Amino acid sequence: VLVNGNNKIQEDASKIGLVDTLIQSLTIPLITQRQTENTLLAISELIQESKTARKSITKHQLLLEKLKVFLVHHQPSIRLYSSKCIRNLSRSVRNLRTWIQDANIATAVLSTLNDAKVEVKIMTMSTLANFALEFCPLKPDVITASVLETVSGF
Repeated sequence: VLVNGNNKIQEDASKIGLVDTLIQSLTIPLITQRQTENTLLAISELIQESKTARKSITKHQLLLEKLKVFLVHHQPSIRLYSSKCIRNLSRSVRNLRTWIQDANIATAVLSTLNDAKVEVKIMTMSTLANFALEFCPLKPDVITASVLETVSGF
């Protein structure tokens, strides 16, 4: 993806509202599976390094609900890109402390630990590592869900 690792492009995309437009496109009833995959991938790449882009996403309450639904989608790539979005969102301390916790996303993420696709499991473990950080209010959820035992089984 063109914006991967390019913080300047990610910041500019956020400033012109590209992230907002992509998120809104997920609410279109007739969006195709391929469009959903590409939109989730684009969102995940745009928020990877940009704090501004991650912050702009927090005004879209519907996004986390959509991401939770996509975590159980029948298409593995949609589960993977949804997981990647959540992982990248969880890179911001502010998001972890409020928005992600309020959306009760930890339970949905934990459910993907047993996904059939290894790539989804890896992305889930990366996300859970962010959730288990000392300052994160989701840390107790991760610890009480026996994540360490599950992960050590891999």
